[in-house]
Amino acid sequence: GTLRPAFANHIPSRYELSTPLLNGTYEEMKTKVSSYMNDVEKVCLVSDGWSNVRGDSIINFVFTTPRPIFYKSINATGESHTGEFIGAELCKVIEEIGPEKVAAVVTDNAANMKSAWQYVQQKYPHIFCVGCVAHGMHLLCKDLITKIKWIQEVCEKSETIVNYFCKHYRTKHELEEQQQRPGDARSRGARAGLGRRAIGALHVARVARVVQEAVRR
Repeated sequence: GTLRPAFANHIPSRYELSTPLLNGTYEEMKTKVSSYMNDVEKVCLVSDGWSNVRGDSIINFVFTTPRPIFYKSINATGESHTGEFIGAELCKVIEEIGPEKVAAVVTDNAANMKSAWQYVQQKYPHIFCVGCVAHGMHLLCKDLITKIKWIQEVCEKSETIVNYFCKHYRTKHELEEQQQRPGDARSRGARAGLGRRAIGALHVARVARVVQEAVRR
């Protein structure tokens, strides 16, 4: 890459990167987000939790305008993630941006989140709370995998194949070489005008052959 002209004669030290430059960039982005949010009429508040590399419990707050805008995150490691706690945190963010601007709140479908919805709606009856469709689809797929035998078997076999190549670097290299060979079945099928299902079948067949060849080597 190329350094910015401002750094051509001076490469920032670790301290400069981690303190003044980082803090300055943070304040600059914070100002931009605040200015942008002041101009929007309606937003949807999206919240989700995760754990960082240190095991800390982090809760994110994102506004969709519909353009997604990361608003902030909080460290909730020392807190019990009850519906009341999460609802209160959602309400704090709603107050910061202005309740009249918030049309909906989206979270996952866990029981504590549903309790948080009630907390929010008691305070702001006009706000519609709903579960994340992607999270619902994830749970549905998880149920299918665990409860339908043939799907579970396919996933287990796929996992076995993936683990094999991850643990055998030479075989993995052979597979990658096979994958880079010209004349991919999918591209040939597309040029021949085959339907999407036929192209997919050809691609699956080719992948199977590639795996077999790599394993034999």
